[in-house]
Amino acid sequence: LNAQQCIYRIYRDTRFGGLPYKEYFAALLAPSINPRKSIRSCYYLQIQPGGHSVVGGGLYNPVAKELKAVRTALLADSAADELRGVLKSPRFKKLFGEGLENNDKSRLKSTPRGYSVDMANIDLIRYKSFTVFAKIDDSYLGTPKLMTRIVELLTALHPFNVALDRLAGLL
Repeated sequence: LNAQQCIYRIYRDTRFGGLPYKEYFAALLAPSINPRKSIRSCYYLQIQPGGHSVVGGGLYNPVAKELKAVRTALLADSAADELRGVLKSPRFKKLFGEGLENNDKSRLKSTPRGYSVDMANIDLIRYKSFTVFAKIDDSYLGTPKLMTRIVELLTALHPFNVALDRLAGLL
């Protein structure tokens, strides 16, 4: 990977007003030739002063084929238990909070087509995206501690991404 493949451009669409430049730096890391077009789970970094810096990752709006694979895998209790185990681990909860609760906007209010309300693990099956985020305090910005904090968060995020890739049949 090189930086050009991972870093988002700084220009914004000014057709609807606003500033011509983004106020943050963002990069997407994924095991792919082109990370921004990856179908695998990924790692996201955004640096923006003012309390908006985050590290996150997971499967963001996977294509229909991968989403169906994840949902089908989640029907098995063993697969759902693996994902829940990662989400409920003390270290993960400490760094990423309640996990998938950040995805409430991408969660279906009803069950997806082909699934019923009484199916096992329907609470997980309703998600369209499986992502988590952790904020980076502004006190880290501009200090050597920033890299340590980013590595700590990415390391804690790795088991989550591995579990998602396994569910999607990508590992």
